[in-house]
Amino acid sequence: MNKDELDKLLDRGHDKDPNKATDLRGKALLRARDDKTPRTMTPYEWLDYYETHGIPQEHQQKTPKKSFWQRVKTFFSRD
Repeated sequence: MNKDELDKLLDRGHDKDPNKATDLRGKALLRARDDKTPRTMTPYEWLDYYETHGIPQEHQQKTPKKSFWQRVKTFFSRD
């Protein structure tokens, strides 16, 4: 997608800044243009995205969480 196509899709003139979108469609197009992670997709679209691009850093868990039963077990096993 080039700049003219983006301006045409966003209905912008030459006097407006193309990097400041205020509507949802404009922000989605800017994220697509800048190759950023999408915000909303269906679960099947996310699976396809993860297969193609890998799991982004902001979608990965920082620390593995214990399950509910592991927490209960450690709670009751204290002396």
